[in-house]
Amino acid sequence: ADVAPAADTAPAAETAPAETAPAADVPVAPAEEPAEEPADVTAEEVPATDLAAAAEGDPELPSEPELPELPPCLVDGGLEGCYGTGKTYAGVFAEDGANLEGAVFELDVAGTSPEPEWTGTTDAWGSVPGWYTVAAGRTVTIRLVDAPDGSMAVGETSGTFGPCGTDVFMTCSYDLDVELVRAYRALDVDVRSTTGAPVAHATFELWGAPAPEPAEPEPLRLLAAPAPADLVLIGSATTDANGRLSFGAVPTGAYELRSTAVPAGYQELASTVPVTVADVLRAADATTVVASVSLTPVVVPSAPVVTPVATPVAAPVATPVVVQAAPVRPAAARPA
Repeated sequence: ADVAPAADTAPAAETAPAETAPAADVPVAPAEEPAEEPADVTAEEVPATDLAAAAEGDPELPSEPELPELPPCLVDGGLEGCYGTGKTYAGVFAEDGANLEGAVFELDVAGTSPEPEWTGTTDAWGSVPGWYTVAAGRTVTIRLVDAPDGSMAVGETSGTFGPCGTDVFMTCSYDLDVELVRAYRALDVDVRSTTGAPVAHATFELWGAPAPEPAEPEPLRLLAAPAPADLVLIGSATTDANGRLSFGAVPTGAYELRSTAVPAGYQELASTVPVTVADVLRAADATTVVASVSLTPVVVPSAPVVTPVATPVAAPVATPVVVQAAPVRPAAARPA
């Protein structure tokens, strides 16, 4: 059967939003705004004229200022650096504990009188108090003229510095540092007779002031005589066939030689022999010191030579012999 069409339905009514009660006040953090990303800059955004100017080295673009050239700070010698305000310093140093106090420096300015313009002496730390200010355009020579007691210099002992300029932002400053070592020299002894002949098999002991740090232990020995006051035994040696003996390298200073044995035919020394191992300025000048000792031969008196004296013998006196003739008897008469 035919179905009758459904009746038209009414359109759905629009529902109004329901009104809600206001909520309680709740603090709400403000939302963070997203950070702006840097815009990409491309070559298309740079004016072509600026790029061309940069490529051509436009002098109007900012650039680092050119620094003036520094003057030569080292002409000859142990200079360290170029800095300061034209002051010149001098000093000494050592790595083996050598004495630093008492080194004397002199400074000469080129083109002036021979006398030094400045003299300084080092303190216990090896520094010369004060300084000498080098005038603009001047050249100076600093030299070590005297080493401390018991020390000598190794390497360079002088330096020539300058000249300092006047049109630079930094003027020169010079340092001369000289290295020192403990002073030592080889000591030999030459023993000869008063006639000039070498004396072999002569034994001598060397006595001197005690070293602050002995390099070798003191040799064991029996003293035949009291030890010299304030001295210690350094060593003992015997002459060879050439009359020479050596004690090797010893510190500079004053020593005494004591004769402990002389060969037969020579007199013992009546006293010790003083020996001085002198200081030197530089190690290159530390030549061998040769001490001379003279021994006097023993004079053996020879047996007296008896020269026989001829005693004159008197010649015998001839005694005359008297011969008496026998009386002659007259002959007896013969009988007729």
